[in-house]
This record gives sequence, C-alpha cells and structure tokens, in this order.
Amino acid sequence: MNLERGENIYYRLLQVDMLGIWISQSFGALPMVSASVFCLHWALRWLIFSFYCLLSVWGLYKALTAWSPWERRLCFLLPFVMRILLCALRYSKVGGGDPESLVHVILQDFVSAVGGAIGAMHIPEKWFPGTVDLYLNSHNIMHVLVVMAVYSMHHATVLDLVWMANVDCKAEHQKQLDVSSKTEL
Repeated sequence: MNLERGENIYYRLLQVDMLGIWISQSFGALPMVSASVFCLHWALRWLIFSFYCLLSVWGLYKALTAWSPWERRLCFLLPFVMRILLCALRYSKVGGGDPESLVHVILQDFVSAVGGAIGAMHIPEKWFPGTVDLYLNSHNIMHVLVVMAVYSMHHATVLDLVWMANVDCKAEHQKQLDVSSKTEL
C-alpha cells in the first residue's frame, strides 16, 4: 500500500484489510459449508460447522498477528483445506449442495488463492519496480481477484440456498440408494 504515515498506521490498515478478506472468504463460505453438510445427521452437521468456525476464527487471529505476506496468506490454509474436503463431501453420496454449483464452489477458492499468491509474491512490481506503484500492483490485483471469487461465491450461495429450500434429504438418499442398487444388478 502506498502510505507515508509510518509503519504503525500501515500495519493497522493491513489488519483491517485482512479482516475484510477474512469476512468475505471464511465467513462468506458459511452457506457452502451449510449446504455441504445439510443432509448429514444434525449432530455431525453441527460438529463440522463448529469446527469450520473454530478454524476460521483461529485463521483470523493468525492473520491479524502475522508479520510477513506469506504468513498472512497461510493463515487461511486450514479453512481452505476444510472447504476442499467439504467440496469432496458435497459430491459424495452423503453430502449436500446443488450439483450445478460445482464450478462456482471451486472458483470461489481457486481465484482467491491465486490472488493471495500474486499478492505474496509481489507480482508484477518485482518485475517493473516503481512503474506500478499506484495501479496494477499485486495488492490491487489480489483485491480484484478476491472480488471475483466473491462473485462466484454469490452464485454458489444462491444455488445452494434454493437447493436447501427444495430438497428432501431422505428422499434424495433413497433415490441414490435405488440408483446404486440398479447399477449393481
């Protein structure tokens, strides 16, 4: 960030920046987490949901106390890995979520991970020192990519909310059992 007010102000602004990214990425993924575990037993559903929230809050703490760009990015790793596991769960026989939202569920994390890597590697300003300080620097590119990821997250959320409003998990599970028993014959 271009700032001439000292290191303390810069660090505080960076913390606010990380809080905003955390809200959009970790907290914003809660509908996807809910849809992924929607058809599980209520106790398992709340255990997974609570564990994801715990990992996200831990990630926020690590993000707000980090001192290096990679440390700030890696604090999102555990919630990210859990979202990948939940993505696999949602497309298994026991998971939930709208099957049509797969591309958006994948893009919401992939695009933000690319943005985080660009921000941490300081691309393109390390290739063009002094020429992209005000625009097109890695921090700007990272924010644009995070907004693009939130756009995919929005689409996945809308599809999942409509799916959750209309699905009967017991009927879906029975239908999957019927299909698998017919393919075995």
